[in-house]
Amino acid sequence: MAVSNTWEERGLYREFLGVIDGEEIWGANLALHGDERFDQIKYVLNDFTHIDGFEIEDVDVDAIVVMDKTASISKPTLHIAIVVGLVPFRDLAIKYQQKMQGSTYVCEIFDNIKDARAWID
Repeated sequence: MAVSNTWEERGLYREFLGVIDGEEIWGANLALHGDERFDQIKYVLNDFTHIDGFEIEDVDVDAIVVMDKTASISKPTLHIAIVVGLVPFRDLAIKYQQKMQGSTYVCEIFDNIKDARAWID
């Protein structure tokens, strides 16, 4: 897998490529939360439309949710846009979104970048 980070004026655009797994997403989030720019951003736009496949279990989703909810303690406001291409990956995105309910982070799922960008703007 590869993750390409593009820091934008108000947020971060992350493009995921290849076959991804939970450990790699965990690592990408850990790096994000440790970056000094994290406290200043308003959104993270996660683009999964170019992945070839994924190896992510429910336990991986649970771990990512715990990490993000923990991050929300020190950074209470963040919009998370998830753009999906593969239909089976949408199910994982929905699980993440449901488990993040009650958090101060707002998460929405989109089919394309245009709609995601309209939402974060």
